[in-house]
Formats: sequence, C-alpha cells, structure tokens
Amino acid sequence: MEEDKDGLLPTNNVVARDGRFYYGSEEIFVDPQCGGVVDYLTPKPALWRGARLRFTKDHYRMKRAPIIGVPFSRAFEEAKSISSGLQKSMFEDPNWTNYQGKAVVATMLAHTSASRTAIEFQAWQFLDVSTETFYVHAIIEKASERVIHLDGATMIHSDEQHSEIRSFARKLKGEGYTKHFRIDGEFDVSAAKDVMDLYFPIQALTKEFLDAMQ
Repeated sequence: MEEDKDGLLPTNNVVARDGRFYYGSEEIFVDPQCGGVVDYLTPKPALWRGARLRFTKDHYRMKRAPIIGVPFSRAFEEAKSISSGLQKSMFEDPNWTNYQGKAVVATMLAHTSASRTAIEFQAWQFLDVSTETFYVHAIIEKASERVIHLDGATMIHSDEQHSEIRSFARKLKGEGYTKHFRIDGEFDVSAAKDVMDLYFPIQALTKEFLDAMQ
C-alpha cells in the first residue's frame, strides 16, 4: 500500500463497497482505533475525499472497558470562543473518583491558540489505567467558521508525564506517536465534533450504566 509519511492511506486509493474496503484487488481492513470515524466518513463523499486513514492487511478487533470522562467535542465547543492568545484547560468528570476501579477514567488537557485568521485546537486525553494517550488536532478558519484540518493519533505517556500534565497542564507529546486519521478541506464544525467523539467514545452515564457499575 502506498501510505504517506504517517502511515495513512489516501482515500482516493481505496474503494469502499458493501462495508468492505479494497486497495486495487486486495481487501484491506480499517484499523479498529478509527473504525467509528471511517463508518462516519464513508457515506459522506466530501469528507471521504479529503481523508487519509490507517488501514491494515489483517483483520483484527479491539475491545475496551467503559471509559468515563469529558467528550472531545465539549472542549472543542469552548475552543471556538477564543479570540486571541493561548488557553490551557483541564477536563474530567467531577465525580471521577466514584468510578475508579469500576471503569476507565479519562482526563483531558486542551490547548487552544488563536491568531488573526485561525483557531488551533489540540487535546490530549489520557487514561488512569494505561500509558496510552489519545490526541486530536483541529484548525478552524475564522473567516468561514469552518474546520480546514482535523487529525487523531495515539501516543505513550509515562506515569511521571501524566502527573506533570495533571499538575501543570503542560504540553507533552510523549512517545510512540501513531496517527490514525487525517481530514483536510473545509467542513462544518458539527462534523468535526462528531468525528472526535467517535474517535474516542466516552461512556454515556445513563441510569442503567450507573446501576450496572454498582
């Protein structure tokens, strides 16, 4: 497969047919980390054409425990209100201590910077029981109020780096950076929020879920 420098395959080299994907005559498989993102993009030609995605030659599945935290889209919504300068924010469920040991707890560090023409949003979401960290990056053009770039990746942070992020809201890229998707072009903010939440889904705290945790 002719992947780019990040290991992503441009969608103009991929044929999607009946829920399956082909590179030439070879069937390829979506990296499970971005499965929800691909399902969202496939029926939307404008978004699909501007995407680069991580595919594999082997089919495998990934199962995660329920994750409790704040959706990327909430931080992204706040980011749009920044007019200039840099803002650093931490996001976590206020009752996160109640869920430890029963579900995975996520904490997000968000950096938002604004220039005269654009707003840039970066967020790192890390887990209390894993060194894996999720990352999203978006750029919003001020004039059109539309997103012109969005990507998602994972990386590894040590326990010490996690503590530093919690204490100082300091930007740390970490190790083992792996990009899973990239979308370029011009598209609605609502679509960007949908993609971010599909990339790293947070468990909805329904009554049924909370009862089950008990």
